Amino acid sequence: MAFSIDNYAQSLSQISDEHSQLVIRFFQWLAYSTRTLYIEELAEIATLDFKTPTAFDPNRRLRDPRDILTICPTTMITSTSTGPNPNPQEFKKQQQQVHLNPSVKQYLQSQDIQNAPANTYAISMTNAHTTIAKDSLTYLLQFNQPYNTIPTTIHNSHLLSYATNYWPIHSRLANDNQELNTLIHKFLNSGTPYLNWTAFLDGYTPFNASNPATPNNLTTHPHQLYYASAFGLTNIVQTLIDEGAPVDSRGPSGTGLAAASLVGHTGTVRLLVDRGADVNLAGPFGTPLVLAAGKGFVGVVEVLLEAGADVNGRGEWSESAVVEARKGGFEDVVRVLLGSG
Repeated sequence: MAFSIDNYAQSLSQISDEHSQLVIRFFQWLAYSTRTLYIEELAEIATLDFKTPTAFDPNRRLRDPRDILTICPTTMITSTSTGPNPNPQEFKKQQQQVHLNPSVKQYLQSQDIQNAPANTYAISMTNAHTTIAKDSLTYLLQFNQPYNTIPTTIHNSHLLSYATNYWPIHSRLANDNQELNTLIHKFLNSGTPYLNWTAFLDGYTPFNASNPATPNNLTTHPHQLYYASAFGLTNIVQTLIDEGAPVDSRGPSGTGLAAASLVGHTGTVRLLVDRGADVNLAGPFGTPLVLAAGKGFVGVVEVLLEAGADVNGRGEWSESAVVEARKGGFEDVVRVLLGSG
């Protein structure tokens, strides 16, 4: 169907008031999700409503996920997945993916809708990322019992995989929304929901098998500061340090500084260095400098060198920063490293 402003304006005007707020969030998710969504995942958003005392309520779940296609007809299209599901063990039924009609997406992002009666459905990138991050965190907060005691709940939570893996990405793209930052802080300090998330994300086992309600020694699991650093949530990192979090908190890649260096979060690296992080503390894959050099992040390398990083430092399974940079073909990084001597 050819793009028609009048057609889509009329279609939006026919959405019932009862479903209006839900449809807006459908549009935001479909337009700015990090990967294509399955129908079951998108339908699960109906369980979330921030205007009620209970932000998450499974009783709001749609009887049939495909009902979303009747709530706002002509705006969505479906396709059959040709690749593996996000989690074959938990989401065997997920086969159909849902997309926002490209012409509808264009209209929702255009100036035309701003001056139309349907302007309430207009979407913007920043607001959409904020909504997706808040929805994901609220969804994860429901898991307030050890994950190994609620297998049925886990199995029926179709948005779990997406929320687990992508809320940090959307949070970073939300451009420091204060309300979202408050929710992130709440989640990271939520106890059981946070520990469950470490299990969902990285396979940690934070609960004793003999007594699932009793946490193991928490020092064996990454500190909140480590994850906030790894995902480049700079303002959250600052808040956690201000609250007394150990600046050299450790995780799979080494310290939080190492994790931030590995993925090139220059602002987070600079903050951690300014707050006293040890630039030469090596993890199994090397020092922060080795990790940044091996990925070609010149800006991070420069920050670390300015802070006194040892060019010859290495980890148990790594070479020096110069060698790792050369392996990756990052000659600009090599020049910076050799020039620092």
